[in-house]
Amino acid sequence: MAAGHDLEAYGSLTEGMSREHLELVRAAWPDARAVFGPSGLDAYLRAVRALESIGVTWSTIVTYLREAPRVAREAGEPAVRRLNETALSVYGYTNQATMEGLLTAAPVAARRLREPRAFAAFLALVSELAERAPRGLPAMLRHVNTLLDHLRVEDLRKWALLGIQAHSRDLFAQESYFDLKTPEARAFLRADSGGVQFTDVRKRLGLYLRALWGRGSELRGFPVTLQQSRPFITPLGIHLPDAYRAVQGETGVALYRAAAAHAAAHLAFSGPPQERGGLKPIQIVLVGLLEDARVEWLASREIPGLQRLWLRFHEARPTGGATFADLAVRLARALLDPAYEDDSPWVRKARKLFFESGHDLSDPGFVRGLGSSLGNDIGQMRLQFNAKTWVIEPMYRDDNTFLWEPDKNEQGLMMEEDIMLVQPEVIEADGGDTLESPDAEEAEGVRPTGAGDPDSDDQAMLAGDLLRIVHYPEWDHLISLMRPQWCTVQEKRPEPGDPAVVGEILHRHQDLLDRIDALIRGSELRKPVRLRKQMDGDRFDLDQVVNAMIDVRSHRTPDPRFHVRIDRRERDLSVLVLLDLSESTNDVVKASGKSVLHLAREATVLLAAAMERIGDQFAIHGFCSNGRGEVQYYRFKDFGWPFDDHVKARVAGMKGQLSTRMGGALRHATQWLRYRACDKKLILLVTDGEPHDIDVHDPKYLLFDAKKAVEEASRAGIFTYCMSLDPRADEYVSRIFGARNYTVVDHINRLPEKLPGLYLRLTR
Repeated sequence: MAAGHDLEAYGSLTEGMSREHLELVRAAWPDARAVFGPSGLDAYLRAVRALESIGVTWSTIVTYLREAPRVAREAGEPAVRRLNETALSVYGYTNQATMEGLLTAAPVAARRLREPRAFAAFLALVSELAERAPRGLPAMLRHVNTLLDHLRVEDLRKWALLGIQAHSRDLFAQESYFDLKTPEARAFLRADSGGVQFTDVRKRLGLYLRALWGRGSELRGFPVTLQQSRPFITPLGIHLPDAYRAVQGETGVALYRAAAAHAAAHLAFSGPPQERGGLKPIQIVLVGLLEDARVEWLASREIPGLQRLWLRFHEARPTGGATFADLAVRLARALLDPAYEDDSPWVRKARKLFFESGHDLSDPGFVRGLGSSLGNDIGQMRLQFNAKTWVIEPMYRDDNTFLWEPDKNEQGLMMEEDIMLVQPEVIEADGGDTLESPDAEEAEGVRPTGAGDPDSDDQAMLAGDLLRIVHYPEWDHLISLMRPQWCTVQEKRPEPGDPAVVGEILHRHQDLLDRIDALIRGSELRKPVRLRKQMDGDRFDLDQVVNAMIDVRSHRTPDPRFHVRIDRRERDLSVLVLLDLSESTNDVVKASGKSVLHLAREATVLLAAAMERIGDQFAIHGFCSNGRGEVQYYRFKDFGWPFDDHVKARVAGMKGQLSTRMGGALRHATQWLRYRACDKKLILLVTDGEPHDIDVHDPKYLLFDAKKAVEEASRAGIFTYCMSLDPRADEYVSRIFGARNYTVVDHINRLPEKLPGLYLRLTR
């Protein structure tokens, strides 16, 4: 090593240090000069003196001495200079413990992000959070490995901004969010943030495994959680993550191939499950690591290209840190890559014992004893190991629960096989009981009973009141992001009233019903359709006639279907009437002496009678809210149910209460219509005011969220129309539904006669 790299050459920077502190710097110097050039070593020592000058203790300085070379090794010298600046900035806004947390997390982030530009973006985010969320930053730094396992750095910033915005007034809740203790924080990790999806590659993976091994394997996806992020194997097949969101494009596809091939190698070469016996958690991890290496070595011997595929995801460096996690990833690479050389005596010893001790690698029996011995060595080296936070690396490898007999009494290490085997998609219970599932936040996973094709409607009616609790996202217009799993819609059983009330409404408005009947008879409700290429019809299709003459002159047999016929298709329409049942509907309308709710009930009854006469499929639902955690959703009539006394009793019993969180209700109504097999789908919303709720103080928040929900319904092929009873509704309703997709009823007492007429115009 050049003399200029010796510590003595930098005497001006170490002058004044105590003997103890100088010895600490001297102990870290070999690692530093192995990765830094002269200017980098100068900056390294200047950073030490800067930390010393601001009064931090030497425990933090020792952390910097240890971790800065690791950052340089992963991301280069410029990254360490940016780290120095960020650490001082963080200390200015927070405290010494947070700065030390950054220094500890920095090498992990540099290794996971791989690119200097991404690491620089991570440091910029840390600086921003130190200023905007100083209480949450330490918690985020503790979980940086888990977060970067699920999110790219740009998605991590979105996640952080959601936490700041959602809990700006409650710092304790903000800290819990960054510590991954709240459902919405964990939900973002499961939300779709890009990457490669399992559904996109599933078919290709099946063909790939069949080509490799001559037999197929059942492939299943599972939603990634904090407890289960690695693939796993069960008697049901190979379970792969539903998405690898931290990688993109061809790299993501290759990662799925590596994971599937590794799991298939276990199925081909691993023996039956073993009992854990007296093995310690660290020994179980090492036995699994050695077994991974053994099956990969055997598979690579038969199919050499697999070694190249797997090595692509081994990023260990020969001179990594001295933690157990670093040694484990270095050993994993050493056992797969013959060209890899490592300076760790423990890694060299493990490699020698694995290959050079006369073991038959086709026999899995030797790995248990070798793993136990290597685990004892780690214990003697006094290296820390936490079984509850351990994550297997590289990320394509499975969790190795397949290798062990289930031990129901053991707590902590890798017991995920008892989770995830059943992933219910529909959350329902017999007899009207309510069930809640943590897997229900993805709205697409909920297919409500009665939302399928009309043939299943009889079964839906028999199913009765199957109630659900579903979590939906909400749109935050200030940060232009969806808050995942933010709003909870709870289906409630309506309280029945007296069905005679509905009968009285129909009797009192008999004249109006007669006029509606006349409108129906006078309207051409069946849509005319021009059918081309018919054997007979009203006139010739000139294009087909020309084609036929060309065929004749070309000595080909012409197509005799050259007629056009005009036919009329029966209406194929599903309508969901969604009623706002907030407290304001109890207000009395002076012109009629009746409440808004009473008039809305009358209008709904008359509309239902009209739809019943036409033969349209329709449902009647209502909603109110008590904060984002309780959007109450009432199903008075579902698709396929007759408009009988049972439904009439429910309609008669509707009441107004609480607030109007419109976006969540619209998303739930969209789910009810999404699976209807019909040409047209319509949500007809009847409301008396703009969206509002008790836990929202920004008047625009729920308005823009409702607009987003309408856009989502439109993308699902569902038309949304609003009938507003608020005379001032033009100010906001056009922004939510669009300029031509709403009607404001100026005289609320005329609602019963206006709603059926509006429906006929909309569906003509």
